[in-house]
Amino acid sequence: MKDALTILKKDKKIKEKAQGASVILKTSAPVCSKSKKFLKKNSVNVLKSI
Repeated sequence: MKDALTILKKDKKIKEKAQGASVILKTSAPVCSKSKKFLKKNSVNVLKSI
């Protein structure tokens, strides 16, 4: 969950600079379900890469 909070902070910085941008997190690392739900709720899509 700590990583999700860090990602959300970065997301907010990106959206401040590029208004209207959408952020997609692409990772091959496992993401816990709590973090996925938290990020989705805050408009960050999580994609699993191979």
